[in-house]
Amino acid sequence: LKPVGFKLPGQDNGIAACRSRLPVRCCPVAMPRLSLLVVAGVSIAGSFAQEEASCKISAPSCSGPTSPAKFVRERMDPASYDASKRPRCQGNGPTVVEMQFELERLSKVDQKAGIVTAAGFMRTWWRDIRLAFNDTNNGGCMDQVTFSGAQVLGSIWQPDIYIDNLVRKSTKSFRSSVEIQPDGTVMRTEQLILEVKTALALGKLPYDEHVAKIVLASYSQGTNRLRLMPRGGAVGAGESGAGLIAEELALKNIMWTLFPGSGDDHQTAGLVEVKDNWDYLTLRLPFRRRPLFMLSQILMPSILFAGVSYVQFWVDPGQAPARAALAVIPVLIMLTLSGSLYRKVPEGGQEMWLADNLMGLTFVCSISAFQFVLLQICLAREQGCSDKVAGLKRIGEKTQQLLWQADSEGKALPEVLQKYAPIEQAEVGRKVEELTMRGSSPQALADDIKEHDLLYVGYVKQVFELYDANGSNTMHVMEVRSALTYFGIYISRGQLAQTVCQFLRDIGEATPVDEMQVEITSMQFCRLLLNMHRYTLHPRPKTLRGYLESKPPSVLCDLAARVIVPLFIVGQQVVLQLMLPSY
Repeated sequence: LKPVGFKLPGQDNGIAACRSRLPVRCCPVAMPRLSLLVVAGVSIAGSFAQEEASCKISAPSCSGPTSPAKFVRERMDPASYDASKRPRCQGNGPTVVEMQFELERLSKVDQKAGIVTAAGFMRTWWRDIRLAFNDTNNGGCMDQVTFSGAQVLGSIWQPDIYIDNLVRKSTKSFRSSVEIQPDGTVMRTEQLILEVKTALALGKLPYDEHVAKIVLASYSQGTNRLRLMPRGGAVGAGESGAGLIAEELALKNIMWTLFPGSGDDHQTAGLVEVKDNWDYLTLRLPFRRRPLFMLSQILMPSILFAGVSYVQFWVDPGQAPARAALAVIPVLIMLTLSGSLYRKVPEGGQEMWLADNLMGLTFVCSISAFQFVLLQICLAREQGCSDKVAGLKRIGEKTQQLLWQADSEGKALPEVLQKYAPIEQAEVGRKVEELTMRGSSPQALADDIKEHDLLYVGYVKQVFELYDANGSNTMHVMEVRSALTYFGIYISRGQLAQTVCQFLRDIGEATPVDEMQVEITSMQFCRLLLNMHRYTLHPRPKTLRGYLESKPPSVLCDLAARVIVPLFIVGQQVVLQLMLPSY
């Protein structure tokens, strides 16, 4: 036999190996194997005897249970301890039970279902004088007795506390413990994951604040037998003590801020309410949303896409496809953002700040889409009016000369049209009184005037008569301006008065000093239309009114939208920020 690692004589490390494994001061290299074994055995036996003697000398003298197992046998013997009877306080008074929840982490907040999931330790204290024992200062052997929850299950009385708003409770793979102090105070600690129903106030979303509640009560003991209160609190209704506490590590949550505004005091008082002679203890966990995610992923994109919708007002109205895309796509995106919001929150009738903001911005994008429709209607009408001017300019040169001549003779436009209007005539072989046919007038045939040229002149006559209400065959500046809009011509009243006077002077007519008092006849109005393109070079009006009068409806639609939409967006954000406290 030889020690493990001991080498035979002649090897270098024989002495070192011997010394490392045998409790002797020296180990000769040449010692026979049998002698070595005897020496080692004697040395080890002497060491064990010395240690046993040392333990016997240092062991204190005490009375009472020396281990949890002996405590169970002596104090929890069913013959002397009835676990079905509650410990009484001050004679026959109710048993006082204190409770506290230590938060380990806020695991999940199901906003749609209103369920909060929290992990931590539920601690319960009560005093059972039947379990009291002497501590070491009073001759006892222990200062505290600690058991696992399973060891004392059914062996001692424990309060039947349930969670009133519990959805699910999980203790799988977790442990519980029971500690008993010398004065009989019992502390039960249970590690668990709780899912509790909580009414979430989402009105101020994403600046919403909530209070998760754990409502505790005794299942079978009323206030005459059991009083429930938070740790360190007072018996009876009201706030007191520390109902819920948390360490610094438990506060780290990327989505929620726990205990907002509490500084370093990470705890909340418990609230006791007495209902029908029953104590209900509420442990409260306040938490507030970190708004950055919803602001950056929902609100800011919605404002940006409202801005994209606004860009269409600066695009050429003639570019219909581009404007249609800018008008419709933001509306679809806004609806998608609203849908993504309601995938996270309840789809009920609760008013929410963020939802109202999205609805307002969606309304802006929808109005922008309707503005595009209105713009196309205006453009179609303006195009039709412009076509009438173009048609008037295409009439034959001979017809234009006849209009100039009639104007110089002082004839009105209706007279000219009547002169060249078709006349009824007799069919060959019929009597004159049986006029059944219509043909060109002799004057039209003589002057080579075509009826298609007279169509545009007839339309000018109808427009003129529309504004010549008194039949005087004259129109003043404001009437002329309104009549010109039927031909797609938009000009301010000042510019129009100047243009009319210039035109009249060019054809040899005198004009009043006050240009706003000028008037023109129907023939002059027709001639003005044919020559309006010669008088279009005007400086920009100096007044806002003049500038707006010189723009067609399609441009006015864009100008109005350019001003109203950004004001609406900014105004909405300001108003909603001011209204935030009222949500």
